[in-house]
Amino acid sequence: MGPVDCYHDASDCKHHDAMRTTVTLESDVERLLKKAMAAEQRSFKETLNSAIRRGLADNVREVPPRYHVSPKPMGTQPGQDPSRLQDQASEDEVDAFLALDHRLRQRDRS
Repeated sequence: MGPVDCYHDASDCKHHDAMRTTVTLESDVERLLKKAMAAEQRSFKETLNSAIRRGLADNVREVPPRYHVSPKPMGTQPGQDPSRLQDQASEDEVDAFLALDHRLRQRDRS
């Protein structure tokens, strides 16, 4: 079986619910379409439109809504590098541990 030409006369989609066009089906697509027509007991037009809808629906991605991020003040001091806040937190943790260790050693001596 070779390609099948299905001819429909053209109409303006802006004024009509349907568009008529010529579609050339490859033989494997023709077989699939005929099987679907028989299985669904639907017309060529209904089966083809349904198949196209299903196929295109899988490929159409919804565009996510645009969003806006508003900057907020971080409460950093002048000269403080926001990209190094983790380093500062680590240093503060070490300082707190050393201060606690120093107090415990002094307490143990007394």
